[in-house]
Amino acid sequence: MFTICMNMQILAAHRYGIKRVILPERNVKNLVEVPSYVLASLEKQILLAKRMEDVLEEAFDGGCPWRLHAKL
Repeated sequence: MFTICMNMQILAAHRYGIKRVILPERNVKNLVEVPSYVLASLEKQILLAKRMEDVLEEAFDGGCPWRLHAKL
């Protein structure tokens, strides 16, 4: 079920001109179901994230704003 939703979301992103997609790394195997012309248009902009911090780093220009002040 999730695979179908993810594929539909990637197709919708492509259709509406979204250039960058962030996906959980564990779902990379499901990309084989996305049409090749869609993958080609997003080839360098499908970003795979292991953790939420990875998503925030990619989503904000200049990195995640809270990371500068975090004591991690």
